[in-house]
Amino acid sequence: MVVREEFWLRRKFEVTEFVAEVTSRNWRLPLRPWSEFVERFTVPKFRSWGSVQHRVSHNFNYFQSNYLVLVGGGFLLFLIQRPWSLFELLAVMVSWVRATSTQPIMFGGRRVTRNERFVVAAGISILLPALTGVLLPLVQYVEFGVALCLVHAVFRHTNVRQKMIDLDTRAVDAW
Repeated sequence: MVVREEFWLRRKFEVTEFVAEVTSRNWRLPLRPWSEFVERFTVPKFRSWGSVQHRVSHNFNYFQSNYLVLVGGGFLLFLIQRPWSLFELLAVMVSWVRATSTQPIMFGGRRVTRNERFVVAAGISILLPALTGVLLPLVQYVEFGVALCLVHAVFRHTNVRQKMIDLDTRAVDAW
């Protein structure tokens, strides 16, 4: 009984630690207004591949939170249409949590190494969704979100505000 309570207390601590780490990150940019997100679209002038790459990198840097919402929306749409797949994805997540855990795992009287745990987690991550038919639709929904983001990044005109944020980022990085 005490062992079970200790197990759940450790899991609760790990979850709160994970949530604190994710929410305290400085890399998250604020969500840009959606009116600005769909504001100006122009066909890029294909003078050089570098100019298109510059436009895409500016838009990815400026709208990264909006793009994350779009890809997350594709994933959420996938889960709404296939709610039973949530259990499979949960099993994959649990396998990775156990693989990255610092506590030793004993199997058949011997200690399972970290590399063996990663191999098993990778196998579960690929085989379980592939054998149950979840992998292909999941990849398609996420690919749709990524393709939408890429099309937006190519055709969305960069503005002065984005360029000022880019200059500020470069100055902070150089400092």
